[in-house]
Amino acid sequence: MDYRARRRNVVAKLDTRLWLRTADIAVALGVSVRTIHRDIAALRKQGVPVEGRRGQGMRLRKDYILHPVVLTSDEATLMIVGSAVVAARLGKDMQLVAEAARKRLMDAATDHLSAEVEALEAALRLAPIGMGDTTHEQEALEILRRGLVSQTAVSFTLADAPEPDTYYPYGLTRVQGRWHSLGYSVSRGVVCGFKVDEMLNLVVQDEPYELPRAYTPEDTLPPDEEPAVPVRVQFDAVSSEWIVAAKPTFASAIHKKGDGIVVTLEDAPDDQVFSWIMGWGAHARVLTPVALQRRIAAEALEMTEVYAHTRGSEGSQLLLF
Repeated sequence: MDYRARRRNVVAKLDTRLWLRTADIAVALGVSVRTIHRDIAALRKQGVPVEGRRGQGMRLRKDYILHPVVLTSDEATLMIVGSAVVAARLGKDMQLVAEAARKRLMDAATDHLSAEVEALEAALRLAPIGMGDTTHEQEALEILRRGLVSQTAVSFTLADAPEPDTYYPYGLTRVQGRWHSLGYSVSRGVVCGFKVDEMLNLVVQDEPYELPRAYTPEDTLPPDEEPAVPVRVQFDAVSSEWIVAAKPTFASAIHKKGDGIVVTLEDAPDDQVFSWIMGWGAHARVLTPVALQRRIAAEALEMTEVYAHTRGSEGSQLLLF
């Protein structure tokens, strides 16, 4: 019998509310009196109120409620992690209660359960409920959280990669004002990070996975080393020949795609890139990043509103110079 099981038995015997001698407990459990003394000291340190009275023995304090509760590994994990999340929104007194309860549960937990709790706390520590700046991001974060807690794969697509990717989420973190999901991409075969607002069509799958031991989000994407996403713009056949003939100085690569081309832009001022893309109108479509897509779309909507009421009067001609 390991020490955890033995101490549970000690508590169960003391829970009879009768005064018991150390020697009687030692005989019942088949260990030495010295071992029971060590167990009692450890239990008291964990917060179990064991009373001792000379000549009578020991017992649990009468106002201490103890009922046998059997928890699954998942239930225990969520109770430990959840209590800390709830207590964080309450006062200092409840935070101390949560810390004491967490310590007691962790002391009774197996090494495997302790590792699961620590991994889940690391993954979710920066991912509170209600997070997300947009409706899409909030929904995506909720799906990713479900995959994290249940350790179940999710699938998603990107704007420039319509084929779904199976993904094992390892953690959520916020970097430079944006939420990132860190995990293993099956199609890429590596652990990598994705901006949550760029993950589309997220669905929880039936495929379970195991979180790597001792994994922390910082192992994948240090906050100070966030990779920049290049601007990629797709042009139709009409505009492609003009782009190729007068390649902009900030275009780092041009690739043919279908009847048109995809231009990668790097090392150019944001406003210059924005103006250049807007100049091509509907002939250009931003593939990445999503932030630039949204900026272009917002500008196009504002232009639509400006010209929404522009009408030529009946019988008149609209002259363009």
